Amino acid sequence: MGHGRQRQVLLTPGAKAAARELQAGKVNFVSSGVVMNQTGQMGFKALLVRDPDGHAIEIEEK
Repeated sequence: MGHGRQRQVLLTPGAKAAARELQAGKVNFVSSGVVMNQTGQMGFKALLVRDPDGHAIEIEEK
């Protein structure tokens, strides 16, 4: 198995509410907040944060 960077993806029914909660907890954001992520014809709201060990975690609204 390679040693590339991995990212965890978590799903939430409300990206903005998740972002507010994470900001209140002083979580380190990689994205500027909730952003629209465009994939082909479909788009979704997402945010990207780092855990205390520096691992990226993407939170997507589904």
